Amino acid sequence: MEDVTISVAEGGDESFCLYRNIRTFGHRPLQTARQLELLKESARAFSDIPLQMDAPQLEERITSMLEEYGYPASMPSFVTVKWYPSGRLEIVGREVLPSPVLSLRKIYPRAAVAEWDIPFGCEWSSLSLASTAAALLRAQQQDSRVRSIIRCSSDGKVEAADNAPLFMVVDDTVFSPATGAPSAEFETAEQAIFAAGLTLQRRDITPDMLELADEVFYFDCRGITALAQCGNAHYMHLLAERIGSRLGRMTL
Repeated sequence: MEDVTISVAEGGDESFCLYRNIRTFGHRPLQTARQLELLKESARAFSDIPLQMDAPQLEERITSMLEEYGYPASMPSFVTVKWYPSGRLEIVGREVLPSPVLSLRKIYPRAAVAEWDIPFGCEWSSLSLASTAAALLRAQQQDSRVRSIIRCSSDGKVEAADNAPLFMVVDDTVFSPATGAPSAEFETAEQAIFAAGLTLQRRDITPDMLELADEVFYFDCRGITALAQCGNAHYMHLLAERIGSRLGRMTL
């Protein structure tokens, strides 16, 4: 079995790694098997050292860590599972989340578009360099009210928001970038969109298209985050709320 280390909050090794954020409830990690499968797929692109831990082993480690560090069983939280090319695995305990179910979050941040390309052609949601770049670009924004960064590649295609799957609403249709990589988060959001009776289409999205959107939101382990504004565009969150209500019924 891999060498496994445990840390909490913002601690831990900050060197290059692949990672997955896993939501938990009642000290139990959710979607562990799928998240681990995706992490293993990414790991194979970087190292000949296989990630051998299986889902039950990872679940046991996460549960033990949450119990040891006093995370409340009555509320959700999330952990970050990091894999380093040396073969070492690290489980980082993160914050306790305010809502017992996945839903539309009660914050509506202002966003800005920034251009950068993810190196190595890696699946973007599990590369630490992508997360670091997003944080740096957010800190460098001249508008201090910007709280989210929408990533645009050098070929002019919108890829993600805050390293999470992005969705754009025009009329009653939901669009997501055609180049979006496989992720448990996208798959969960897709199910909720269909459950809400809406159509989801994958297509290339450009920054100009965001100016014409009715809504823009993204989905991660915290839930749906609906953006209030990006550039000169102001957004509603009516369908995001509708999707969020379906999401809550699906999870708990």
